[in-house]
Amino acid sequence: MRTKNIYRLPLKEENIEYVIKDSPGHKIYKEGTIIYDLTKAIDFLCKEGTSVNAALEGKVIVTFNNVTKNWNKEEEPPKDYMKQEEQDGNYVVLKHDNGELSIYSHMKKNSVIVKEGEYVTEGQEIGLSGNTGWSIKPHVHLMIHKKNNGGFESLVPKFEKNAEKIINKKLIIHKEFQKLK
Repeated sequence: MRTKNIYRLPLKEENIEYVIKDSPGHKIYKEGTIIYDLTKAIDFLCKEGTSVNAALEGKVIVTFNNVTKNWNKEEEPPKDYMKQEEQDGNYVVLKHDNGELSIYSHMKKNSVIVKEGEYVTEGQEIGLSGNTGWSIKPHVHLMIHKKNNGGFESLVPKFEKNAEKIINKKLIIHKEFQKLK
């Protein structure tokens, strides 16, 4: 399902090195009867410390700002090294119209500058890109989702026309990315 809202890029075009949609971590996870769908997430590869901006106005509902761990391998990190809740690294979750939520993950430790309950405008800086959690290279993992039976369902983001062009121009498949490492 596509988003009802129209989003902009979370980074300036000149700061986006590559865009990846098919990361091995973008899959469906199950915890009992709860399903977490990450299949429509998009990774915007960039330099660490790049300004991350709200892709749409909304209310900050969750922030996490103190993960220092990094797991830079293809396979999921062992639970004795990294808890499930640390795999997104540091992040911000915004609530938007139409019941949509956006999450910006793998941000730099202590770089999140917005607070829970705060209202942010489209394009406002919310923190800095990083390489925390399950992350092979510095990037911003953007996912638009809606809550679904205790878990969440990933939505295909509808972007502004110019943003779609930029994404398509910088899009590479994960296997191509592996060759760049």
